[in-house]
Amino acid sequence: MNRFRLKEGGSIDTKEFPVKISGKTYTITLAETDEEKSTGLSKKDSLEDNKGMLFIISEDDKDEEGLI
Repeated sequence: MNRFRLKEGGSIDTKEFPVKISGKTYTITLAETDEEKSTGLSKKDSLEDNKGMLFIISEDDKDEEGLI
């Protein structure tokens, strides 16, 4: 599991956490494993306005041109 550092200090060690962008707070779910990335949001019927998914892409996931 990735560990994200907070601007104010500390870290986040969970799959779901709040992120503030341009004054609005979103609840982000991490997709880190191949299975999580493959499934993505496909099992969701809908997505609330303040929710989203962050896909963690490693160097191994990129092709020789640096693309996914």
